[in-house]
Amino acid sequence: MAEKFDWWEIKQNINLLDNITPFVYGVFLVGTVIILYFTYERFIVFFKTNLIADTFLSFGLSKWYEYLGIYELKNMNEFGVLLLTTVIALLIYLYQKWQDGVMIKKEFS
Repeated sequence: MAEKFDWWEIKQNINLLDNITPFVYGVFLVGTVIILYFTYERFIVFFKTNLIADTFLSFGLSKWYEYLGIYELKNMNEFGVLLLTTVIALLIYLYQKWQDGVMIKKEFS
């Protein structure tokens, strides 16, 4: 979606990972998984902790990546990045809850 809507432009990347921001295989994913590990089953704590981390990522780290020339935001601003990362983190949480339900049903079948 980011490529289609021209949300950002990647200026430096790893050869095999075309048009992928440092968030995808880096800070965002690892941070969200770590937060999920320590706060799972406590949604409010997960949401607040993740929102703080996403705010730092969107307004701090994102600006630093732009300053280093790694990528540039085009048709999305920092608030858009915050909204996107928060929604994705919520989807990861919901996916984990769904997987727990599927695994429990399989164990008792």
